Amino acid sequence: MATAAAGAGRRGVLPTVLNLVARHTPAVRLIGVAPNYMRHFSTSEAKGPKPWGDAGNEWVLADVCIVPMGVGTSVSKYVSEVEKVLRGHPGVTTTLHGYGTNIEGQWSDVMAAVKAAHEVLHGMGCPRVSSSMRFGTRIDKHQTMQDKVDKVEKIIAAESAGSQGEK
Repeated sequence: MATAAAGAGRRGVLPTVLNLVARHTPAVRLIGVAPNYMRHFSTSEAKGPKPWGDAGNEWVLADVCIVPMGVGTSVSKYVSEVEKVLRGHPGVTTTLHGYGTNIEGQWSDVMAAVKAAHEVLHGMGCPRVSSSMRFGTRIDKHQTMQDKVDKVEKIIAAESAGSQGEK
């Protein structure tokens, strides 16, 4: 009996927490709860974030490292083909760096570009392709890769200018 009561108490914790969050979060209501995430929705189109997943609001910044395997130690010809595929894919912007590619665009476009990269590598005879990916999404504002870089550069420049004036 004690076990059943304890179990019932645990089941009641999540709804209680969600009710507290909903009551104390202005202009936001929670309308969906899944085991590992919550979806927040604005009560007004004029203020607050739009639901992520709505048409036009699936912007994602991704860092992707696509590695052909089983083709020897030199992979530059494969990497260059992947980069051509990613750059030519409609709806995405890419930036090549030393250990992968940053890609930004709508979620479906980014995923389609990564799929196309895998397809081209397998078409070139790569028996295996391994990819690691990191993604960032946000609902409070639209932000590009360049916006993020510019913000950091602006802070560094301001701090540098401040330290120059102190000398």
